[in-house]
Amino acid sequence: MVIVTIGKYWFRPVSMNLFLCLTVVVFLIVIASPSSFAGPPELEIERFFGEKVSWALRGNQGIDTDPLLNNWVRRIGNEVAEVSPRQELPYRFVILGSDAANALTAPGANIFVTRGLLDAVDSDDELAAVLAHETGHVTQKHARAQIEETAAAYGILAGIQRVGYPKAAQLGFYVNVLRTLDRSRHMEEQADQYGLKATTEAGYDALGFIHFLDGFDLRRRSDLEDYFSTHPSPAYRLEKASESPYVRKDNPGEREAIAASFEARGMPISAAKVRAGKDPLTLPPVSPLPILPEYIQRDRESVLKREAELRGGLMSVYKLNQANYALRTILLVNGQADVFWLYFASRAFAVQTRCEDLYSRTLRLTRTAPGTFDALSGQFTLAPGPLAIEAALGRSESIQALARAQGSPTPLRRAATALTIVLADLNNRFYRPKGFVRYARFAVWEGLIRFAESELARVDKQTGQAWRLLATARIRRYQTALTLLVPQDDIQKRALWYELASRRFGIWFPVSGPTGEATVRAALALEINKSASELTATRGDTLWADYVLTQKGIPENIATALRMLTLDVERELSLP
Repeated sequence: MVIVTIGKYWFRPVSMNLFLCLTVVVFLIVIASPSSFAGPPELEIERFFGEKVSWALRGNQGIDTDPLLNNWVRRIGNEVAEVSPRQELPYRFVILGSDAANALTAPGANIFVTRGLLDAVDSDDELAAVLAHETGHVTQKHARAQIEETAAAYGILAGIQRVGYPKAAQLGFYVNVLRTLDRSRHMEEQADQYGLKATTEAGYDALGFIHFLDGFDLRRRSDLEDYFSTHPSPAYRLEKASESPYVRKDNPGEREAIAASFEARGMPISAAKVRAGKDPLTLPPVSPLPILPEYIQRDRESVLKREAELRGGLMSVYKLNQANYALRTILLVNGQADVFWLYFASRAFAVQTRCEDLYSRTLRLTRTAPGTFDALSGQFTLAPGPLAIEAALGRSESIQALARAQGSPTPLRRAATALTIVLADLNNRFYRPKGFVRYARFAVWEGLIRFAESELARVDKQTGQAWRLLATARIRRYQTALTLLVPQDDIQKRALWYELASRRFGIWFPVSGPTGEATVRAALALEINKSASELTATRGDTLWADYVLTQKGIPENIATALRMLTLDVERELSLP
């Protein structure tokens, strides 16, 4: 089964013979018991596979149920889904607990986004564009087409093999895999074009998709990479999207509708930019750092050095992950109808997915920590007080986060190397031992997979602690930024901030106190389902970022919510 994705690749290990059998069994059940189903047989088959795939994804990566982020994703997802002409399936939007920036669509209108993706988008419009792309797969019935085409192809190939032409069937299998890859790329193009249209119709700016693609690696891929990829290259997708009339806003009526939507979202400056033909999603330029005191400059140099060392150590892991991706792709062709082979292939796939996830988490650390430190370094000029203390603590936490993650590349590399050996041997069709040697081979596979799991557990602990520190530092960063951007005595700016914050959180909340503190208090209250007044009464002298930890809040999620709000406020306070 191939799950349609955006961003990174995603494969699930499924025996094609088993897949065909399941399809036939489900179809027969539906035909035999039509009264027990609410829709036509093909719709129920899609729902059936959607439930199974969703169950596998939830079990493999876990889901994030935090209302702070779920309310945001579901609100925008439902707005995008409302414009879809396909409404016979209920759209479900779920956050996966993965650090890789990814979104995917499973059969049955089940749409998943990862935690890593939510921290990669810079606006509601970018998230709307991603979710519109995914609803495009549902609208175009891509999952159903894949199920039907795969079942038909493997039914034909199984028949060819049974009548005595196994080599012809194997050749047909290879041809079908290449055809499926080409078909997948075509589906991605269709979803891109539909997504731009749906983004606009839902009231968001299709330029969000352009900004999102700008975050991809836009280097030209080789012809071989393009041929064996499930997606068109990011550079090609960016070029095609830039040509869309929805991005260019050729229609004056559409431009006015987008401007009106920004106004309805409490963003009049962005609306004015749209009417003037400017990009409302462009962020204001980052202010240069002031001349830093020697002690801060020394810490900054340490941060940059640690970041470079960590990134350098991850390069070898990246290359191994690329090799393992190629080996996993070959496994789709080299699948074997052996229960032991299927067991170890499934184990290897799951562990490799975890390896890629932890690699993504460590890479996010290297990308986020220096920026967090720099943003807090500019606050040394503040007079002694809560903001200066927050800035100093955040700088220290950024340094500690990189220090905690410093040893991660080595166990990551060991785990990826062990998986390379297992995946390569799983692809080996030339050596097929029997008897004791066969089971000894299985024991080696088991040992290597367990070794990889133990190494990844070390990385998970190290990077988990590092991310907790960095997330707390990021709360301090955005809390401080909001307080400085929106002074407590500026009525007009406070009204703008409150409009944007109440929409993002989906609740009304008390506005007493500095802007940053009031925002953290509101986010935490929503997250742990307590009243703001109760939090204020029990906090005492504890700083809000530290108080999040004592209340068992999720620092990373609160940091993400504060980051998105800060970006919106910065855009609205910039000149049109």
